[in-house]
Amino acid sequence: MNTAPKVIPAPEESPSSRLLFLAIWLPYAWFVRKLWFVADDAYISFRYSRNWSRGLGLCFNPGEEPAAEGYSNFLTVAWGAALDFLGYNIERWLPLTAFACGSLLLFLVWRCLQRMPGIGALSAFLATAALACATPFAVWSSSGLETIPFALFCFACFERMSLRWAGPAPIAAGLLAVGMSMLRVEGVFWALVLFALFALSSAIDGRRWFKPSIQALGILALGYGLYSFWRIETFGHFFSSTVHSKVAFGGPRLLRGFDYVAVQYLTTLSLPLALLAIPAAIKRGRGVGLAIALLPLGFAAYASLVSGDFMTFGRFLVPGLAFSALLGAYGLTAIQPTFLRFGFGLGAIVLGALPGFDVHPVAHSVRAKFHFRHNKPEYQSEYAQWKLQRDNGIRWAVLGRALAMVSGPGDSVAMGAIGAVAYESDLTIYDRHGFVTPEVALREKPKDGPLRSPGHDNPVEARWFVEHGYDPTFLKPKWFACEDPQDFLRQVRAAEKQLKHGEQLGDRFVVRFWALPAGSNLDPKLQAYLLVSQQLAPDQDPGAEWAGFEDQCKKLSEGRGAPMLDMPPPDYRVAGLPDWLR
Repeated sequence: MNTAPKVIPAPEESPSSRLLFLAIWLPYAWFVRKLWFVADDAYISFRYSRNWSRGLGLCFNPGEEPAAEGYSNFLTVAWGAALDFLGYNIERWLPLTAFACGSLLLFLVWRCLQRMPGIGALSAFLATAALACATPFAVWSSSGLETIPFALFCFACFERMSLRWAGPAPIAAGLLAVGMSMLRVEGVFWALVLFALFALSSAIDGRRWFKPSIQALGILALGYGLYSFWRIETFGHFFSSTVHSKVAFGGPRLLRGFDYVAVQYLTTLSLPLALLAIPAAIKRGRGVGLAIALLPLGFAAYASLVSGDFMTFGRFLVPGLAFSALLGAYGLTAIQPTFLRFGFGLGAIVLGALPGFDVHPVAHSVRAKFHFRHNKPEYQSEYAQWKLQRDNGIRWAVLGRALAMVSGPGDSVAMGAIGAVAYESDLTIYDRHGFVTPEVALREKPKDGPLRSPGHDNPVEARWFVEHGYDPTFLKPKWFACEDPQDFLRQVRAAEKQLKHGEQLGDRFVVRFWALPAGSNLDPKLQAYLLVSQQLAPDQDPGAEWAGFEDQCKKLSEGRGAPMLDMPPPDYRVAGLPDWLR
């Protein structure tokens, strides 16, 4: 007979418990600081937030009708708009919000492990510390994206239904599930998975489940239904442009998704190590232990199904890390004697942290067998990808400021990496991947085209926008830094060849370039440049403009340099990092 568990007062937290958590949190905060970065994609949300807060509407390009839903994280955009409206810097406070959510998630895991039957104090401490020192958890605890807030909502929803000391709290869980559905496109799916696992585990453990499940599902259905109705009325589609642009299925994509998961597991070895605790979790935790064990596997299966993600350190696996910590605690508790338990726990902490220092126990050649970013010819480590994303976020912000200096009101640009450039330049953006240009995302795509980087398989060339009447002012702006001007001249000539012979637009556009002021590059020994194809005005003669281009190239080849762009020296820094943390 299924009966409700007896309600027992939750144990009170002692001062020593708070000190132990502080000993966990301080290394986490240091690790987040070390790996702090703001992803270029976050600037897409920043721009939506800024436009919305300033009365331009929930849009990326003001004035477009209907507006494109080029984000998949409504709550993040809404929170950013509220911050901007109140006068707070979005670039600073959205990453800090992610860090605050990561700190709260860490505390919830710590508190749950202390209260879960059969989990000893040492196991609870070591498992929580392993989460705090897991490189993917630290990396995504800044970023400006919704990854860690979503992980927090997901774990809190599970805790309210399946781990709560006094029994399920379906109203709170239902509200958290609605929040999940508004934080990520797939959030509603994961909310349903959590409720299904609650029903399964409760049936196994002899607890009541039907009424709490109906209550939580009712709140989710109402909240998600109202949200979906508003979205369809606002944007005209059930799914955002990002879904239409990124999501496709098939055998090759599934294999790429498997490679994505394999690289993450071979990089952060604490992830597969936690899976060894599945038998102990099921034995000690029964139904709840089974539910906890299935969730990290579920996130890995989902990541494989959607063909992975181009971003660093397994973003799609991060919501499962808190459940891996619970799983690891079950495994540690089963290890005897105590010194072995401590050794295994310390090993999990070290294995999780090593990738954050670009140290890899698994050989590069082994990880390279699962290379999944097919836009790059060779495999590079997740740490190298993190560094690239961090630096690109900074460089593209400088590129956006430079474009703002050479453009005017009403100008537009067709390009691929649209985040920081769009945020800093305020130009109208025509997106080659279709995230904020729905016509690109909704066009008929080749079914058997070559795979590139996950989520970026089917871009259009810049010429597509010219042919379809978009009339862009600039095409594919680029930022370069080199020590020898001749190296940059080769890039200029390559851009000329592509424009004239590849795009066949030499009669309508001309290549222009400028040198950027000192401080526009991380390495002060290198000179930074802006290179762009610019549309010719009706009164401009193409022959004369290309003659001027040749004259500038001659000056560059003779060592007289490129024309210097008169822009303030940029503040070359990682966005959002407070001054006292630099």
